[in-house]
Amino acid sequence: MTVTYRVTVVTGTEDGSGTDANVYITLLGEKPDGTATSSGERELANSADNFEWGQVDVFNLETDDLGPLTSLVIRHNNANGRPGWYLDRIIAEDETHHSRYVFPCNRWLARDEDDGQIVRTLYEQGGERRQVRQAASIPPSGLGLSKSSNASPGREVITSDVDGAAYLIKDGQRHRIASPVSLMAAGLDPREPDSITHRTLSAAQLEQIPMAGVLPVSGSRQFDSGLVHLGANHWMRTWGSLDLGSGQIAAQTRTATFTWFGGYHGATYVIFSDRNDAPVHKTGFYRYGVDGTWIGLSDRTDAWWETVSAADARRITNHTIFLVWAPDSFQTMLDRWVDSGQKVAALVAQAAAIAAVVSG
Repeated sequence: MTVTYRVTVVTGTEDGSGTDANVYITLLGEKPDGTATSSGERELANSADNFEWGQVDVFNLETDDLGPLTSLVIRHNNANGRPGWYLDRIIAEDETHHSRYVFPCNRWLARDEDDGQIVRTLYEQGGERRQVRQAASIPPSGLGLSKSSNASPGREVITSDVDGAAYLIKDGQRHRIASPVSLMAAGLDPREPDSITHRTLSAAQLEQIPMAGVLPVSGSRQFDSGLVHLGANHWMRTWGSLDLGSGQIAAQTRTATFTWFGGYHGATYVIFSDRNDAPVHKTGFYRYGVDGTWIGLSDRTDAWWETVSAADARRITNHTIFLVWAPDSFQTMLDRWVDSGQKVAALVAQAAAIAAVVSG
């Protein structure tokens, strides 16, 4: 499937920020099965005066569906009269899936400024490294791992410093971790990070470790709401996997606002149901808050995990994701619905005024 990405490039306002060089971008993503994707390098050019001081330039890039974007590579060719460039940020919007990704930079791409680099890899939400935020910070890839020196053999995870991809080391080989669910299926729990060693390696170091393939799972159900606009420029997204063998649920929720001063509190709730629309498992009600972009943390991603019995996991045929902009009202509604014993469709109908609902 072909997808159009609307790429917005914001040049900074430092002295001499604009560039006359040719600028090139590569979008990088990841499919639900862990397959890395790339747009290939594309030149960004639709005007003779792109990338001037304080300017916002917008480009449309058509490519195969890359899945959720994880990072991008931006560079210029250091040509023409004023090649040095101070890049503020890049925003990529997937107009097919209605997803929005912000890649901060706030650095020079210049031979005579900063570190002299004219190529930079930008990660969503964090500049130098894509980060997942929760009550305790989580390293790249959202696996919940921290450095530890007391792990047993076969309990080491390494992360690429290029694209944030994570691998489990077993028998001297690296196995790509498609999601925390596959790590759980291997008998490791990211909720207990002290038992797992975590290191970050360069591309050259990774190449020294033979690749064994993707870490297998016994079968999983993927769920993803996509990035949904809740109104007033407030956004949420919940996505994850349910391992059908172990019953492990590994999920993440992104809460964001792109307003200057208007923060909000949102919540997410997921129901897994059977073929008769009867609830099999109801997740916890996860609430998250963000501030306006000029005040504090305006964009956060939080990881959460739950477990379903193996017998119940086998009964699940559908999921329903609620993204809520009025958590207190929804909680009251939810309590009444649970007490009533009604099917999922009844809650969907009741919640339409205070939540976005995505089913699959």
